[in-house]
This record gives sequence, structure tokens and C-alpha cells, in this order.
Amino acid sequence: MQMTCLRRAFSDVAIAACTVGFILISLQSSHAAELHGVVSSSEEGMMEGVLVTARREGSTISHTVSTRADGTFSFSGDILSAGKHVLSVRAIGYEIDGAVPSVTISNEAARSFLKLRKVADIVPQVTNAEWIASMPGGINDKKQLLGCTNCHTLERVAETKYNATEFLDVMGRMAQYSNNSFPLHPQIRVAETNAGARFGAETLKFATFLSTLNLSSGKRSYDFKLLPRIKGQGTKFLITEFDLPKETMEAHDVVVDRDGMVFFSDFGANQIGQLDPKTGKVTEHPYPVLRAGYPMGGLDLEQDESGNFWLAMMYQGGILRFDRKTNEMRTYPVPKELLNEATQQALIAPHHQEVDGKVWVTNVGLNKIHRVDVKTGAYETIDPFKDMPKNERHSAYGMNADKDNNLWFNDFSAEGIVRIDAKTLEVTMFKTGTARSRPRRGHMDAEGRLAFAEFYGDRAGVLDTRTGKMTEYSVPTPHTAPYDAALDKYGYLWTAGMESDRVTRIDTATGETVEYQLPRQTNIRRIFVDDSSKPSTIWIGNNEGASIIRLQPQP
Repeated sequence: MQMTCLRRAFSDVAIAACTVGFILISLQSSHAAELHGVVSSSEEGMMEGVLVTARREGSTISHTVSTRADGTFSFSGDILSAGKHVLSVRAIGYEIDGAVPSVTISNEAARSFLKLRKVADIVPQVTNAEWIASMPGGINDKKQLLGCTNCHTLERVAETKYNATEFLDVMGRMAQYSNNSFPLHPQIRVAETNAGARFGAETLKFATFLSTLNLSSGKRSYDFKLLPRIKGQGTKFLITEFDLPKETMEAHDVVVDRDGMVFFSDFGANQIGQLDPKTGKVTEHPYPVLRAGYPMGGLDLEQDESGNFWLAMMYQGGILRFDRKTNEMRTYPVPKELLNEATQQALIAPHHQEVDGKVWVTNVGLNKIHRVDVKTGAYETIDPFKDMPKNERHSAYGMNADKDNNLWFNDFSAEGIVRIDAKTLEVTMFKTGTARSRPRRGHMDAEGRLAFAEFYGDRAGVLDTRTGKMTEYSVPTPHTAPYDAALDKYGYLWTAGMESDRVTRIDTATGETVEYQLPRQTNIRRIFVDDSSKPSTIWIGNNEGASIIRLQPQP
């Protein structure tokens, strides 16, 4: 597959951000080859927790491991195929020292000794979480920055020279973009909006705050607070990253089906993507435009009991069923009387539609829930917040259906998990122990345990829907802002977000956490747990990096 110039440019940016140097390794054996090496620096000696990535020239697949306590790394077994490979590293504050060396091997294992040096400019390496930790200001101001990282990194904010007045203009322009935009593919909202509506009543205060974070005064007013490299158990993994064929592809939700095939919702285009993890081949399954002139793309991708996929079509105004056996698609458009310019079907719960033939879906434009009849396509509207105090803000986000097709959703504007009884439509609220935790996405396991991520709470939790017992767990890295959470069958809770480029594993019995660093800046949304392996395999999409990532932790 030939890479476009834009892909090369984007890769160059990603490479700089990940502290990358290049080393050419030629694996000339016709058999699988091993690569072993050591990473060191003058400042630290042998370096633990440095990520080393290998990519064969011409391939769309790369592999990443981490150095251990003695600075060694290893690609063993059948991980690498024969051919010339490029190596890169990620280690905050460091880059590879010297010219690009090359190594040629025949049937014996290749060895590489990587010497790192301090970087002259650390800015491209700083993660969103580190930017937030470093920037001055109160926690409430900083939390507003999480709205920026939905579309781009905070480096774009910090490197500007705008004053408060100029930031008002920038914020007004940003508010016009839909939430499935990013720098390579902006999309304009149809619904009229402005910075005041997007950022709240104190817009000028926020613009003034932003001007204290950038270079408007001529220099940065704060020092960086950088995260230490991960050590110990968090260095034991293999990461495989699969490039997508278009740099504008936004892999939002990644789901593995029963046959091991990988599917993903494209947040910026009307298509469902399919990845064969054995070959890296990507197949695009387009679906029709329901609302011309409105932003394209879908968000939540879920499976029903039969293994068929259901997609929430966002601004397109409807939902979609994708038959896995026939590849046929059926759309269920929102009726005209329920449409408005802000209509948005973001989240969907088809998990047990076989119970009563109904699928649950959100409608952001109405701030209500719909229930769709699978046979007729009829929409029923439920207002779960009608009895809530009028001065409170509430909104439905991550959705799950239990075995009786009762709906459970996260109240993203507040701190609750909400249940709607499928038969009586009675609404019950379960509040988190953390005020304004803003639970975002989550998933329910076969035992009725609902995992959820607390976007503002820097926590992940588990609600036992049978007993009502709720347990919350803190994540180790401040400003992680967890987006999604899921349980595996081995007792681990997994979570991640858009800020730290790290995936967190939480032992629900002990609360012990392990973090796994990703090889480059990664805008993580959905986290999918495949526990057919032990340890579980984690799949995520790099929503703004045109790739799909498989994380395989090692015992």
C-alpha cells in the first residue's frame, strides 16, 4: 500500500512526538527472526520502560515492546517477519543518538544497541495529561481543557500566541465544528452554535485562562511536570498497531467478533470498517447518507445476541443494523417529527433486542431516549429526566441493556447511572460516590456487572446491577479523564482515555493498578476486552491517528 504525502506528513509529526530515531534492520532469513537489544543513555545508564517499535519497510503493521529493568528488549518467536525493519523509540525527554545504523542478519538473531540522548525540544513529546498537570490554574478551569482534546492535542493550544480577545474568535470558530472533527477532517455543525453555548456563560474568563497557558507573553510561564516512565509489570506486553488505508479514517469504536475479525465505526465517514488482523487488510462497508449536508460518521458500534452489529449514526439521524452473515445493512431513520438540527444518535443498546424486539438509542437533540421497534422501525420516545429538578443538568451517554432488555445508561452531565425498566419505564438513579464524576462509557458483562469510566472523577467503577452495590477505583495518572471501561472475566477492570496515551488495568479484588504506555500519541475512545486469551487482549482505535491497536499484556 502506497502512503500519501499527507500520511507521510502526519507520520512525521507522530514520529517527532514519540521521540523517534531510525535504525534499519535487515532480516534476510526466510524464517521468523528474533531481534534483541539494549537501550541506554549517558544520564541513566541502562534504561527501563523505553518503548521500541519495529516496522518492516512497506508494511502497514508495526510491533512494540518495552525495555526491562536491565535495559534489554526482545522481539522473539514469530513476531517479526523477514525483511528490512525501521526501529523507533518512545522515552520522554530522549531521542536516539547519532547517525542511523543498519544491521544485517542471516539465520541468527539480530542485535541492536540503542544509545539515547536528551532532546533539545521536549514540547512535541508532552502528552495531554502532562500539559494539564503542568499548566497553572484551578481544577475547574483545567477540566474545561478536556473539551479541546476531543479534537486535537493541547500542544496546539499551548504553542499559540493568542491573547484573550483573539482566543474568543478562535473559540467561536471551534464551536462551529462537530465533535467528530479533527485537524485533518473538520466537519461543520448544522445547528447554530457559538462559543458561549459551547463553553458556558463564562466564556471570556476561559479565553483569558487560555491566554495564560500559551506564548502570548513571549514565553511559557510554567515548567513541565512529566510522568515517569513505566516500570515493572507495565513493561511486559506486545503491542501491534495496524495502519488504516486513509489518514482521515477515525477508528472510534473497535469490536472483535466471534470469528476474531475486527470491526470499527468510522467517526468521520459513513462506513463500517473491517480489519483482518492476520493480514492487516482493511475492508470498507459504506452505508447511505440519511441527511445530506450534515456531518458524516458513526459513534457507538455494538453487537446483539446473534452477533449482528448495530451502529449509532450520529448527525445522520438514525441507527443501522449490519448483518454479519450477509453483509446487508438496514437503516432506521429518525422520523421527521423527531428531527431537529441538533439530532444526534450517539449511543445505542441492542444487546438483548431479542427479548422484546426493541433497541435503545439516544437523541442528543432532544436530550431524550428512543426505543426502536426492530420489525417496524417505529420510534418511541422516553424522557428519563422529566421528574428531575429543572435547575440540574442531565444527559444520557454510555448505554447497556441487561438480559431483560432494561436500559442502563450513564448520566454524563452529573454523577449517576440510570436504569429504565423495559416494561414499566420506571426510572431509577444510582449515584457515584464522587460528585460530578461525569460517567461516560462502559460495558456490562454476562453477570450483570456494569463497568463505567468517570471522565471528571479520574476513576473507573463497577455497579452490580443485581444488588446495587457500586465500587469505584482511582486511576494512577492524574488527568487521565477515563473515557471507557470494561471488565474481563479474570477480575480486572480496564480503562483509558484521550489524555495520557496509557491503558490502565485495575485488580478489582485488591485495587492494584498496572499501566501500559502506547507507542505514540493516541486518542482513545472505546476500549474492547477480548478475554478469550489469558491475560486478556485489549483492542482500541487511535481515533485521530488512523490506526487500530492490539495490546497483549504478558504474565
